[in-house]
Amino acid sequence: MNVLLLFLIVFAPFVFFILRMLRHTRESLGDGSPLVRSVTVTWDRNRFFTRFTVLLLLPLPLMGLLYIGMGVATFVRQPDQVLGAVFLMLLGVATVALVAFIFSQQYRLWKQVRDKRVTFDPGLKTITIAEADGSVVVSSQNVSSIESHIAHRSNKRPDWAFYTFVLTDGRRFSLHDLFLRADDLLESYFSGTAQVLVSHKTIWYEPENDSPIGELCPTTGR
Repeated sequence: MNVLLLFLIVFAPFVFFILRMLRHTRESLGDGSPLVRSVTVTWDRNRFFTRFTVLLLLPLPLMGLLYIGMGVATFVRQPDQVLGAVFLMLLGVATVALVAFIFSQQYRLWKQVRDKRVTFDPGLKTITIAEADGSVVVSSQNVSSIESHIAHRSNKRPDWAFYTFVLTDGRRFSLHDLFLRADDLLESYFSGTAQVLVSHKTIWYEPENDSPIGELCPTTGR
């Protein structure tokens, strides 16, 4: 029993990691890529909160509580080690607070992506963004420019990077990077369309001035 438990603790995360990497490769480069076939992407609760970004945070609250417990135990058993006890407790509180902050950002992000259903058509090179109130189709034919919103001086794409499609009629529709994971997708679908880099100095930023999808959308015949 102990051997089986040890096996699960050690190898289960490794197997999970391998399966997720294979899925990511299939969806970004393989036969499941929107560069190859029509794909619809959604982010329900289970899929969003089982991403590596979230799962890697799970041990940290336990570590924070452990530090706090060690600090309290040190203070009780060794009253002369007050500074060490206080340091451990502060470290624990800081760890828990940091994880709580990151989780709050992830929850805010999930609220922005949970209601979207995005369909990619590599044949027509169109992206259909659907919500409860309607849908809009964007392509190189009706997009004048694409704004890439990222963190200031970021060397990699953060989870809350997003792209804003500015249509020729002035309307704006944004998609978070979670929907656009395939390499070279924008280059393939929007070849020749101007792309503008917009950097943000704040930790959290979100789409602004987006047009309601429920309004009259000539691109969908509504």
